[in-house]
Amino acid sequence: MGARASGAEGTGRGAPVRGAAEGKKNVYWQTRYGKIEVVEQIFRQGTKGPEIRPFTHSAAVVCRGCSEPLQRAIVDFGADAAEARIPQKLQEHYGIEVSASTCWSIVLRHAGAIDGRPQAVARIPERDGVAQLIGEIDGRMIPVVETAEPNDQSPAVDRRKTRQVGWKEARLSLVHEPGSATPVFGATVGACEEAGATL
Repeated sequence: MGARASGAEGTGRGAPVRGAAEGKKNVYWQTRYGKIEVVEQIFRQGTKGPEIRPFTHSAAVVCRGCSEPLQRAIVDFGADAAEARIPQKLQEHYGIEVSASTCWSIVLRHAGAIDGRPQAVARIPERDGVAQLIGEIDGRMIPVVETAEPNDQSPAVDRRKTRQVGWKEARLSLVHEPGSATPVFGATVGACEEAGATL
């Protein structure tokens, strides 16, 4: 076996050595603890075979990507603040720097995944229903206060001066069986269709 391998290497002919080392590449990704970088050994199957990257495959990481806990933090911040504020919050809470475009692409990708999921359908219980239900929906106007979103061009603006007081209708619904003292409640500030769905 040793003679055959040395003969193939000496003449340059014969079957290629599979799994031979091709080189090394730096792989790095962002985490909540900062940037992690490793040097990964790259292999190739034969001369024209696919590239094999054992570390990237086993660790399930993508170069220049973000870890799942960091993505979760980015999406949480993206749900609360404007696009430009996400990197500031990451710097404040975790002491790391991630670009605004990277943060926003992660937020949009997760939002698209949520939007693509099938909507939850109300399940009808297996037990028998009741002959009659009494339902009621009532609405009330509630005051709401809205402030302008912070702007990077003018960070010194007092947001208290941008307050706008408005009104929204809150709709409360309840359903109960005649003679029952335990109604089921639902509430929404959405449209009439949403109020009907709470019944």
